[in-house]
Amino acid sequence: MTSPPDEDTSAGILRALGVLAYDGQDSDARALLAASKVLVPADPRDEAYASTLKLTMTGRSVEVFTSEERMALALPDVQTYHLVPLGLLPAHWPEGGRSLTIDPGSPDSLTLSADGVRLLLGEP
Repeated sequence: MTSPPDEDTSAGILRALGVLAYDGQDSDARALLAASKVLVPADPRDEAYASTLKLTMTGRSVEVFTSEERMALALPDVQTYHLVPLGLLPAHWPEGGRSLTIDPGSPDSLTLSADGVRLLLGEP
């Protein structure tokens, strides 16, 4: 496991999303957002967890976290995760119009619709 994102990850994601809300074609904001690394909870009981990224869903949302602390607050029983760039998520996106929630349960929590995920994290 590589080291988790620093505490500025959440703030960087929020800044990039703010820029993209104003100018959806801002290439610097898209690049920053796509490269921002997040924690994707994993189940070590799943034999393929070490080599396969499987997005965890709660209800109709995929949940990712910007720090181990935020993940522990929302999912205290989860000890294992994948550290991946946000830009990698659309390639593994589940069908069925799932939204993306970044840091659920945190004051900085943010939810993107499935269309928002494809638009902001996919190719411009």
